[in-house]
Amino acid sequence: MLKIIYGACDSSKSEYLYSLAIDALSSGNAFLVVPEQAALSAEKRIYELAKEKSSLGLEVLNFERLAENVFRKCGFLSYNYINDSAKKLLLRKAMCDIKPSLSEYGAWTSDEGFISNMLAQITEFKHSKVSPETLARVSEALASEDAAKNSKLIKRLDDFALIFAAYNALVSERFDDRGDDLSKSSYLILSAVPFSDSSFFLDEFNGFTLQQYDVISALL
Repeated sequence: MLKIIYGACDSSKSEYLYSLAIDALSSGNAFLVVPEQAALSAEKRIYELAKEKSSLGLEVLNFERLAENVFRKCGFLSYNYINDSAKKLLLRKAMCDIKPSLSEYGAWTSDEGFISNMLAQITEFKHSKVSPETLARVSEALASEDAAKNSKLIKRLDDFALIFAAYNALVSERFDDRGDDLSKSSYLILSAVPFSDSSFFLDEFNGFTLQQYDVISALL
């Protein structure tokens, strides 16, 4: 069940939410999910509100730590996450491997700035659940609409889809990517039901990525 707390600024919405979270401990586990930068202040406020009540069982998490919690409960913890340097090396290798198939980006395989920008875009795509197949479908739609007019964009989308797919394949051979954790965790929540006796409270967010929405949906 989803409950949304509405109120104007300075209407003590957070304090009310934290009180509900503390009270929820009497009937099971409770988790407060906040952005990483808000975790310390949330923990302090919970301690102040608890008073004589025990709040020791209330965990304050961000979405990344929630994913780790899911993996721990389901036995899927990873200790082999790829780091930024390895990402750059594998992306460069992926581009070199498929260079003959690239019509727009083949000349950029040695450009450090391009590699960094491409990795940042891949991260954003993962957060937004955009896959290489998604890019290929968009390219096909643009081609069917007006191939001549959209030719430049189509070529770039096709190149990006090829690079993205090749990069994912190389990473999956040896590493896990933290950018995939939320997608994996939402699947595990649905299939393994690790939080059947738990309540979740979310606060301090201005919005959510599609991956985060999937996690929230799985928890309902």
